[in-house]
Amino acid sequence: MILTKAELACLLEVETTVAQAKKIIRRNQLALNALKARQNKLIKLGCPHCSGYCTGCAYEVGKEGSDRISTWCLEYSFGGLTAHDIRVVELGEEDIEVFGANYPKTERDKAERWLKGHIEWGREVIRRAERKRRHSR
Repeated sequence: MILTKAELACLLEVETTVAQAKKIIRRNQLALNALKARQNKLIKLGCPHCSGYCTGCAYEVGKEGSDRISTWCLEYSFGGLTAHDIRVVELGEEDIEVFGANYPKTERDKAERWLKGHIEWGREVIRRAERKRRHSR
């Protein structure tokens, strides 16, 4: 497991559908594959939560009282790392860019942990939705 219980609990507060979770998994798996292959790659798969300009963002959860209106997603921790800690991956509304060939192994290892944390989160969202669906029958 990459995510701590506290990280997972915080991430599960973010409203995430199964379709969004599948996109999270796909997006981060593609990025992870590029990273492991030491490729520089632009993946045209945007943030599953982003509606553009961060208005009405799902990440507003738990941020009441803040005057910030954007980029809260960058502050969420995955395996002890936030997007601010990762130099090898650049996130965008419409894409994700991986710079796997340009950084040393220590930086790629951090990015790998962070990406795997996203995949773990997506899988947990799907697992919980399936369990809920089975119990509601």
